[in-house]
Amino acid sequence: MNGSVRFCEGENPENMAKNKTTYRRGILDVIMAHRKIIMPLILIIGVAATVLVSLYLNRRAEEAETAAANVNTASTLSTEVTVPETGMAQSTDEEINALIRQYYEARANGDVETLSAIVEGMTETNRLYHQELSRFIETYDVQEIYLLPGQDENSFIAYVVEPFRFYDNETPVPSMESLYIRRSADGAYRIYAGDLDAEITAAISASNMTPDVIDLNNKVNAEFNALMENSPELSELLSAVHKSVNDAVASVLAVEANETAQQEEAEREAQRAEEIANSEYLRAKGVINVRSSATIENDANIIGQTEEGKAYRRISIEEGGWSRIEYEEGTEAFVMVTEEYFELIPAGQYDPEEENKPKEMTTGEHIMNTLCNIREEMTTDSESLGLTAAGAPVEVLEVMEGGEWCKIEYNGITGYVMTQYID
Repeated sequence: MNGSVRFCEGENPENMAKNKTTYRRGILDVIMAHRKIIMPLILIIGVAATVLVSLYLNRRAEEAETAAANVNTASTLSTEVTVPETGMAQSTDEEINALIRQYYEARANGDVETLSAIVEGMTETNRLYHQELSRFIETYDVQEIYLLPGQDENSFIAYVVEPFRFYDNETPVPSMESLYIRRSADGAYRIYAGDLDAEITAAISASNMTPDVIDLNNKVNAEFNALMENSPELSELLSAVHKSVNDAVASVLAVEANETAQQEEAEREAQRAEEIANSEYLRAKGVINVRSSATIENDANIIGQTEEGKAYRRISIEEGGWSRIEYEEGTEAFVMVTEEYFELIPAGQYDPEEENKPKEMTTGEHIMNTLCNIREEMTTDSESLGLTAAGAPVEVLEVMEGGEWCKIEYNGITGYVMTQYID
């Protein structure tokens, strides 16, 4: 139908006003060769009167799949729609007229605070689009306001003829919008942009099919098409503004999404730190079976094995010597806890950074700090050659590359132990 450009939020109105001149100066330099533009009927309500192909197409894409209906294609509407016989006349309701004029003035100024106060159901994306677009559109000239009854006596469907004008361009662009207006709980009229139920959708669809609305739509559409045909530069400007605003909005949304992701990650890290501070940990002294249930009646419930030297967060102490642990991130499991199998790390004493930090070690005589397997190779899966006792003296023959393992001699056995078990 007819053309127009609208969008919403980003920075505050003061900063926006300072940047308008810069944006206007650069826009003609990025004009693209899009000469064929169909003027849209812009909808603020979420249930459209017309399928809109124009600068607002992207702004309403998310609602269009479920809300748009073509005023010129009756087959897209329910067969149960009853077209009102009453013709429409220009509005004489000063309260509604004032609301509509305030709405367009706020859009031109990028005043998202006012828009949020007079429009129900606005999203952050809507506000961002309005604010970004206000950098390019200087004024909306509200020339005609027509009202048709809404779903009930406290609601109306307004058809507004409001040609707009770009900065540094005196040519008004024909435009028309459909607004759903209803009285709020506080008694004031507001423009509604939220989700609409089936009854409201049916009422809007019926109004869109009245001869007067179709005639008005065709009239404004003809004016827009004639202007685009005779002013290719303006047509290109519309296309360039469309791309510029969409790119700006996408950039802001991407930054906000990244900030949200970072905040969520920070919250997860804080929660994890709190869990660590308030939890006991169990350090495995060897390879121990990890089970899905607290029973050893059969091996069907074995889901894995502990890694020697690794500490596992204890979630709870169960009956029969079992403990529920955090086996892998997001996975809970059960282990049989004895002094032979696990070393208890009291709450508040587990430091994940220190755990993962290689221990500085030198060759020579040292003391074992726990019962530990002497491995044939530098892996907890290799064969155990024997055990060292807690407090037993050992000879460190070599600190292996990376510092995680040491080659030791103990009671005539030469093999490998993890550095963290040596003091």
